[in-house]
Amino acid sequence: MEEFDIFEVIMTSIEEELNIPCFFMMCTEDLLVPYCIFKVTSEQEINVFDNESISDYYKIEITLWYTDAKDCMLYKKIKDKLKSKGFMFKNSWDLIDENSNKITETQIYFGKLMEFELKIYTKE
Repeated sequence: MEEFDIFEVIMTSIEEELNIPCFFMMCTEDLLVPYCIFKVTSEQEINVFDNESISDYYKIEITLWYTDAKDCMLYKKIKDKLKSKGFMFKNSWDLIDENSNKITETQIYFGKLMEFELKIYTKE
């Protein structure tokens, strides 16, 4: 069975197929909007028999950051793309960057945090 690379699947789905810059854990470039940050919040071996797992289970968070209100619905494209790759959408909510401040004229960043789950069979 071919080894599954969850990082490659997420990066390819968002960055290459949707053309939205995507980073693991933190953005490493300036002034990219919109962009996504993802992290694996949990990874477990499940369906263990005779001390051997036949499945891996992942919980993933993906946050879409944007400054222009027209980009707020990009999360639906991300959600649909990942669902087409086998991820299960669990939940989402809106965010605002706490470092943004209209008084000091810094850019306000809005976000949509999405939670996904994925179960992958590792043995046939």
